[in-house]
Amino acid sequence: MCQCERSGQVPASGRADGDLQRAYTADLEAATRASINLDPTPYFAKYGPQGNSWAIFKTYLDAVAAQAAAPVIAKYTGVLAAADVFTLDNAAAMVESLRIDTGILGPFSTRP
Repeated sequence: MCQCERSGQVPASGRADGDLQRAYTADLEAATRASINLDPTPYFAKYGPQGNSWAIFKTYLDAVAAQAAAPVIAKYTGVLAAADVFTLDNAAAMVESLRIDTGILGPFSTRP
């Protein structure tokens, strides 16, 4: 075991990995904030006549996550392992976090 493992210190590569992960998360949050106000009109047009409000909301949230994930996937594929695999799921979680934890509800907000 190297000295750094015994002392609990993070080796230099670990700090770089942590910095990369923090940058990824910050980019994903910024992209999600930019996407949360996606126009919901197409989803109302498709599912509104059927009275399927759940489909409106679900497909809207899926589209927000996809829009937020796209630039992050492009930036981090080949840089951060599995960015192309997990970013869409991470973006969906970030959408929910913004809605629940910060009250950013996009066009579905009822707050003045």
